[in-house]
Amino acid sequence: MIAPPEDWDRLADPPAGERPAAEAPKRSSQARPGGVLLLAAALGDLVALVSLCALALLALRALGHRAPLPAFPWAAVLAVLWWCAAATVLVVVRRGTPGMLMAGLGFVRAVPPRRVAAVLAAALLGACSLGLPALLGAAAPLLRSASGTELSLQGPE
Repeated sequence: MIAPPEDWDRLADPPAGERPAAEAPKRSSQARPGGVLLLAAALGDLVALVSLCALALLALRALGHRAPLPAFPWAAVLAVLWWCAAATVLVVVRRGTPGMLMAGLGFVRAVPPRRVAAVLAAALLGACSLGLPALLGAAAPLLRSASGTELSLQGPE
C-alpha cells in the first residue's frame, strides 16, 4: 500500500514575491455600519416579533381554540414580552438585539444596565416603523444615544 506524503494537508507556499490570489480583507471592528445594515437590523427584529406572534397564535390553534383572531392583541403583547426578555439577555451578553446580531451589528462596548431599556425601546421603535428611521438616517444616532456606545460590525475577523 502506498502511503500519502507527510504534507498532504498543507498548501504549497507561493513563490517569493507573489501574493496569494484571494486574500480576505481585514474588517475593522470600528467601521460605522451603513443604512442598509441598520435597516436589516430593524427588519430582523420585526421578523422576530412577527414570528413569535404567529407561534403564539398557532399554539392557540393547536390547543383547539377556534378563533385565534380575537386573541391577536394577547399574542402580540406576549410576543413583545418574549422578545424583550430575549433581547435583554442578548444586549447584556452579546451586545446587540436579535435583529442587530442577525445583521452582523453590535455595540463596541457593553451597554450599561441602566440603558438597556432605552436600547430595547429604540430597537422596538425601529422594528415597528418598518426600519423607517434607518432609511432616514436616524437609526444609528437613536441606538447610539440610547446605548451610550458606538455601533460596529461584528463577525469573523
